Formats: sequence, structure tokens, C-alpha cells
Amino acid sequence: MRLAVLAAGPTALCATPAAAVTGTTVTDTTFAYTAQIVVGVHDRGCSGVLVEPEWLLTAASCFADNPAASLSVSAGKPRLKTTATIGRSDLGGSDGAVREVVQLVPRSDRDVVLARLNRPVTNVAPGTTTSGQPFLVIGAPGEAIGSVAKAGIAFYVCDSTSNGITTANVGITQDSTGVPGAVEANDGFAGSIAADAHHIAIGAAGEAIGTDVNAGNVAVFSHKSNSEGRPTPLLGLDQDLDTVSGGSEAGDQLGKSLAMVPYRPSGAAAATDSILAVGSPGEDLDIDGVDKADAGNVLTFRVTAAGTFTQMTNYDPGTGSDDVTGTSEAGDRFGQSLTAVNTAPRAVSTAATMKLAVGIPGEAVGTAAKAGATNAAITTYQPGQGGLPAAGARFGCAAR
Repeated sequence: MRLAVLAAGPTALCATPAAAVTGTTVTDTTFAYTAQIVVGVHDRGCSGVLVEPEWLLTAASCFADNPAASLSVSAGKPRLKTTATIGRSDLGGSDGAVREVVQLVPRSDRDVVLARLNRPVTNVAPGTTTSGQPFLVIGAPGEAIGSVAKAGIAFYVCDSTSNGITTANVGITQDSTGVPGAVEANDGFAGSIAADAHHIAIGAAGEAIGTDVNAGNVAVFSHKSNSEGRPTPLLGLDQDLDTVSGGSEAGDQLGKSLAMVPYRPSGAAAATDSILAVGSPGEDLDIDGVDKADAGNVLTFRVTAAGTFTQMTNYDPGTGSDDVTGTSEAGDRFGQSLTAVNTAPRAVSTAATMKLAVGIPGEAVGTAAKAGATNAAITTYQPGQGGLPAAGARFGCAAR
């Protein structure tokens, strides 16, 4: 949890009903980071706000036995089953995410509680900029832009004059100035998001590159605002670029998953760059002359403070004799999910401090088809620990 993100929360979520106010009418998706919380069998309902991929901020009174008498709430698992629906403008729809609340962390001095979700909400990246200002980037990949269905939009939430963004919430689409690609049906822009203090990456796995549908691309931004008051686009990544390995093909889904961590080059006084990992789980690979459809791979890039990029390593299991554990097989979907961490962000970055975990939900384990696995680029985690591999388990479909 980043406490800077929480600092403004308690005053906004109080038990006292708010008076009616006037102002600008907002669209259904203006506040896509908000949540509906249902306690028990609709015993009680509250609103909340997503402040981390697996944490909501809401009112403690929502969980108190008798709010009129006491706002005291016990830490730990809620007494009644609690469900949270996040980012769904129409509660009868299927967009957004539905999670169960599994842990409460209450404040003793005010009507506020942090609620941990059973699984992170993806396509949301919270953090702080280099100037220390909190931000949220929220994706709505199923959002229609005008009459274009499922084109997708991202919302950047940051109220800070220090980095030039003074509005609390701005939308970013592929029609925004400088953003690579164009608004098209089923692009799924913002289906994946990653960010650190320096940069923001937004994936559109459904983007067509030329005539190759679902080839995918990624847009990278800085936190500094442009003339539209949006984060400034720096570059776009797709496999038809000479500086990116491979070639765009239908179904590659480049950008289906993203992970980003700060990077401190040798000789630098601080972390100034970012390492970006991009999953392409639909990538077909040629392994010893045999085509492996949807085997998948992961590309990594170094993005500099100046907004330039260099491709680094291309990861895939390949054969059993190379550096990555396992062997690429058809349907593995290596790179379906990603997570990365810099274990020493204040030190010069090395292979020992930069960790990348890759989800492989289609991996067969023994005779169990699609049991799934998680593979770390530096340290490999073997599937099946804590239980036997099961066909169809798709372990590694999500990695945080």
C-alpha cells in the first residue's frame, strides 16, 4: 500500500450524507475506479474507491454491527461475505471486475477502512510520480468511443500542479494527440496497464497492424502533461518496427500483459529509466523447425528518461537446453500475465535485483493439459507446489 495514495481518502468517505451539489454532468466511466460494496445478502451496501490493485478504501460503518451505536470494526476477515464490483457503470452489465473482500484494516479514529480483495484488479496501476504525487491509471478496454464498440479508454487520475496536471481525471484514447494507432472496434485499448514513477505503458492487444487483426501494440507515456492536459505520449511499440524483434502477425496479442519497474543505470545518481516487459501470448514460434502456434513470448525494453527505447531480452521457453525453464509448446500462451519487481530500487540495477515472473496458463504439467505454470526469468517457480497439477487449472493466468 502506498500511503500517499490514501492521504486524501478519509475526508471523502464519511458516514454523514452529503448535501446535493451542482456541477458538470459526468459520463458513466468518468470514475471507473469506484466500487459498489455489498455486505451479506444485500444486508448493507456502500461505495468505495480502488487505491491499489487489491485494496479498496471505504467507510468502516459499512461493516459495523450497529453504526448508530459504534463504528468499531474488527480487523481481519469480514463477519459476512462481502462482494465488491469495481469499474462497472451499469450494474447489470459484465464490464469491470467483481471481487470478494477477504480482509479489513480499520482506522480507530475515523469512519474509514481498507478492504483487501481476494484477487488484484488488473488494468489498474497506482503509484507516485518522481515528484511524489499519487496517481492512478485505470483501463476500460470494453468502452465504446462514440459509435466504435470496445475501442477502449484509459483514465489518468492525478491532481497535482507540480507535474502540470491540474484536473483530477483525464481520458486517454487512441484518438488523443500523439497516441499510436486509431480508435477502432475491438482494439481493447487499456486492456493492460503498467506504470512507475517515470512512465506509463498502455496495451491494446486487439489492435490491428496493417491487415493483421489482434496483432497488438503498446503506447508509452510520461507523467508530464501535454497541451491537452493528458500524459505525454513518448513512443509506440509493435512488431512491424525495425527496432522490435519479430513481425506483427494476426493473433499475436502483443501487449496482452505488461509489467514495468524503475531502472537505475550504472553511474546514475538515481533510477531515471524504466524496464518494460510486454507479453505476446499469441506469438507463434518456430522450435527446431516445427511451428508452435500460440506458444507465446515476452519482450523487454529499456525506456529512458528522454523517451527513447532499446529492446533488451526476448524471453520464451524455447527448447529444454536454453536458459528459460521448459520447452515452448503450442498453446502454452507464455506471457499471458506478467509481474516484475526491482528489489533494490535505490541501488544500481543488476540482474540480481530485477525480477520478472511470467504466467504460462496453457502449460502442460506431466499428463495434465493446460495445468499452467509460472516462470521467473531469474528464479524459476515450479508448478504443483502445495497441490498436484490439474488439467485445465491454468495456473499462471494471472500473476502479480
